[in-house]
Amino acid sequence: MDERKLVILAIAGEEDAFVKLYELYYTRLYRYAAYTLRGVHDAEDAVSEAVADAYAGISRLKNPDAFGTWIFRILSNKCKAKMREYYTSSDLDVTEVPEEAENIDMALNLSVKQMFMSLPKKERMVIGLSVFGGYDSREIGKILKMNASTVRSIRKRTLEKMAREMND
Repeated sequence: MDERKLVILAIAGEEDAFVKLYELYYTRLYRYAAYTLRGVHDAEDAVSEAVADAYAGISRLKNPDAFGTWIFRILSNKCKAKMREYYTSSDLDVTEVPEEAENIDMALNLSVKQMFMSLPKKERMVIGLSVFGGYDSREIGKILKMNASTVRSIRKRTLEKMAREMND
């Protein structure tokens, strides 16, 4: 069954259809939350809360074609709330690259992860939705309530900044 039909059934109250939608989206939702929030447990919490809110509010979704954008907007709001919690606490550690990394790929992966985690919130949200969520600038604009050209500018500028840092 295609995604649109599942959304229509979920809007009508079919629990199994919503479960199938959850299965389709879980990996992208979790990946986005994990990279945005810097932690497995917070990501699991954010995804759980977003899915619970989506389940509770699916009957109010007017356009079945907007399900993906809608659920990512819910998750994005959950992530923003968690990030506000981070900024009010003092434990903002970013994992250091191990001095004696046995594998260059592992060190590179940790460097990229560290760089991503140190991005400002807006840049991290745009890159996370683009790279991990697979959304285009128009969809990201809808999720984050931004203009698509602004999203493209942020994405381009941020990726260039990250490339420069990797070359240094």
